[in-house]
Amino acid sequence: MAKKLIHGYYACVSYVDAQIGMVLDELKRLELEDDTIVILWGDHGWNLGDHKLWCKHVTFETGIKAPLVIKVPGRTSGQQTDAIAEYIDIYPSLAELVGLDIPKTVDGKSFVPVINDETPQKDWAVFKFRDMVT
Repeated sequence: MAKKLIHGYYACVSYVDAQIGMVLDELKRLELEDDTIVILWGDHGWNLGDHKLWCKHVTFETGIKAPLVIKVPGRTSGQQTDAIAEYIDIYPSLAELVGLDIPKTVDGKSFVPVINDETPQKDWAVFKFRDMVT
């Protein structure tokens, strides 16, 4: 049963990956790829038997890492990083990339320095786990 569940989960991930490829292909077909920033983020997924767990909400590293993929015309080309970023950093990053002022009330930190291969502005992230059992 475990192999069947893992196979189904990976099939889902593969399907989503194919759909993202279709969106990027359509941007190219419409000649919008050079004028469009694409950002994809998701949640941390499931523990598929890791630590003998079949759930989402845990305090292990598998429960806090999540995908964050960004395509910036002329500035990114498939590189990867271990830099720390949080969802709260998306808004100030996009604002900076399109030349908008970042409001002082925004708590996030832009990850544009990471895109520019510079020193990141932060080396920490906040993770809060709240047991949903009442």
